Amino acid sequence: SDVCSSDLVTCLLRVMMNELQQIYAAPRQPSTNPNDGALPGPAIALYKPNQIGLATFVGTALGGGILIAINETRLGRRSAAWKAVLFSALATAALLGIAFAVPENFPTFPLAIGPLIAMRAIAVKRQQDLVNAHLAAGGKSGSSWAAAGIGLASLVGVMVRSEEHTSELQSLRHL
Repeated sequence: SDVCSSDLVTCLLRVMMNELQQIYAAPRQPSTNPNDGALPGPAIALYKPNQIGLATFVGTALGGGILIAINETRLGRRSAAWKAVLFSALATAALLGIAFAVPENFPTFPLAIGPLIAMRAIAVKRQQDLVNAHLAAGGKSGSSWAAAGIGLASLVGVMVRSEEHTSELQSLRHL
């Protein structure tokens, strides 16, 4: 069936989900392709899934996506790193749009916990085995403080931009 047979939002969500499944699908067999991931040296730090969850909790899906991208880059998978940032930015924008659209009495807990669960699950599926192997080989773990700081920076960046956008919309309403 056609991916875009219904409305535009549903179409975009289906395309994004299909792309995410392809990006984060576990390799079927060991590969000799360097883009499938290679352990960095022991002096290089990789972030654990819980730290990626922390960045998402403190900040936004973008914060978690940035940590996933850092790991992907350090694992030699630059294409996946760019996609992680892109999709986490899109997810953050979509969640902000939903948050502004729902009524004031709408429960927002799912909007807050959903990205946390999703980003941690992506990190576990996509990176956990490589992070564990890196740590077992004496490699460093990323700093939880740095993870929280990146999450907070993503929150500040998103809130500043959303405040600018809200101010622009309010000024247009007064015309």
